Amino acid sequence: MGIRCYTDAGGVFSSALKDCENGDVHGTATTETIIDTAPGVSLYIARVRNKRDLRDTVNWMVEEGVSVATLYGFGRFEGPGDGTSPDPLSALGLMDLGVNGGIMFVVPAGNFATGTWFKRAPFSDADGDTFIDFASNNDGNAISLEEGDRASFQLRWDDTWAAASRNLELHIWDTAAQQHIAHSRSEQSGRAGDVPYETLRFQAPRDGVYEVAISSQDGDVPEWIQLLYWGQGLEHHTESGSIINPAESANPSVLTVGAAHWEDIHTIAWYSSRGPTPDGRIKPDIVGPTCGESASFHPRRYCGTSGSTPHLVGMAALVKQRFPHYGPEQVAEYLKDHAEQRQTPDPNNTWGHGFAVLPPPNTD
Repeated sequence: MGIRCYTDAGGVFSSALKDCENGDVHGTATTETIIDTAPGVSLYIARVRNKRDLRDTVNWMVEEGVSVATLYGFGRFEGPGDGTSPDPLSALGLMDLGVNGGIMFVVPAGNFATGTWFKRAPFSDADGDTFIDFASNNDGNAISLEEGDRASFQLRWDDTWAAASRNLELHIWDTAAQQHIAHSRSEQSGRAGDVPYETLRFQAPRDGVYEVAISSQDGDVPEWIQLLYWGQGLEHHTESGSIINPAESANPSVLTVGAAHWEDIHTIAWYSSRGPTPDGRIKPDIVGPTCGESASFHPRRYCGTSGSTPHLVGMAALVKQRFPHYGPEQVAEYLKDHAEQRQTPDPNNTWGHGFAVLPPPNTD
């Protein structure tokens, strides 16, 4: 087993497994699932604290000869929605780095089918107040929170990811107090480094309903807008357009995984994120089983696309074992080619190429 656990933000790492502990069983359950699927796998485990740590870890895994990897925890949008990023330290770019070194990546699609609003132009502003309508004459998108709950949003839209000039903002409306309580503060005015991205976090001062709103402050109307709530239950959600970063990668050696409950593998999980990506690509690539039993989560089950992804990691490892000459893209294609399709067309933005299965041993 290889271990690389960063202990501070200064690039210092440890080879002691105890230094990977963070009080969460997520990583342990992921490891359990991989081993259950591919019992003979050799593991390389890392916990990183920043993007430079991630870069160094990817390089380390390349040096160690790792062939399949998964990546969690980098959900912030890093680029213009085409699966690439101008940031060389982005998770998207660093997965490309790993692929060039022989690593195939398997990543969760996300659990935000009911936490995303994605729309293409034209947009409506029925009352002319600069706030974009989510539905007819409705420019507020409601969520229910309890006092003390923290809510986070991110917003992205069509514009250059270098000197954006379409200026959009996020706002939070407290329906009980009938007042705005928070808004984002970034400005897009065409300056070098301006990106079409806003983020907003707030803490609910009371139990109640809060509305997120999007205003267009300057510039022409974008071709598309994507709002993601780091939770579930937006009043106006689209299901489509809910793939998170870095699952939107355009690299064919990165496999994006949706989720279906293991007891009903013909029904997509209600929360499983779906495509298309903003530039129109089909995602996810494939769907795996979730909500399996886990010693770490007992008596609960390990659900979500986080729970389906390690099944595909294990399956990819088995494919690599069966066909050691396969490169990362060939492994990904093998899994997609052998998936059981659930809907047409093939592929589609709910199931991708279908539900993941492997053929009997010693078959092509």
